[in-house]
Amino acid sequence: VYSCSASGRIEEFNGRAARLWGRRPKRGDTDERFCGSVQLHHTNGKPMPRNECPMARVLSGEIPGARDAEAVIERRDGSKITCIANTVALKNEQGEITGAINSFYDITELKRSENALRESELRYRNLFSSMDQGFCIVEMIFDKRGQPADYRFLELNPSFERQGGPRNATGKRMLELVPRLERNWFKILGAVALTGMPVRLVEESKAQGNRWFDVYAFQ
Repeated sequence: VYSCSASGRIEEFNGRAARLWGRRPKRGDTDERFCGSVQLHHTNGKPMPRNECPMARVLSGEIPGARDAEAVIERRDGSKITCIANTVALKNEQGEITGAINSFYDITELKRSENALRESELRYRNLFSSMDQGFCIVEMIFDKRGQPADYRFLELNPSFERQGGPRNATGKRMLELVPRLERNWFKILGAVALTGMPVRLVEESKAQGNRWFDVYAFQ
């Protein structure tokens, strides 16, 4: 946490702010304005001028306050961290801005985790789309007695249709697409959903043109 005067001079800051900045600015120094870091950057890597940081914009009256504003702090040793800042203006009885308080915290590890997850999802999507086997994710639908009665297609890859699956199935129920589908399919997939035990089977479906399917179903 740190505070600035109306002109942007840093008046007070706590030890945690100094550790995040990687330095201790001089209180009241006219050269230390708006933020105590060596350099600020936008999240896209572009340098952020001091007069564009959340503290400066709040003090100028450009914005009433800053909530969950992201910025990258560059330290003196060249290391960078991503932070979220919340800035509140301080006003006198006449409504004039007399200063502002900024509370900020480090979300670097969170951003790294988000990026890693995004890359993992991209790899999964590429594999999902390019694999030769038909693949789908379904949601089982149970009747009032708790018996498997149908299932809904949530996702499917391009090979699913090429391997004989129903066309344009995403979001639709199987019985909408194949009204006379054998009930044994629901029983088998329902058991997988309820027990978590995977099943490998070779099954014929007369309702789907007397075709045989080699299926591996898992939760």
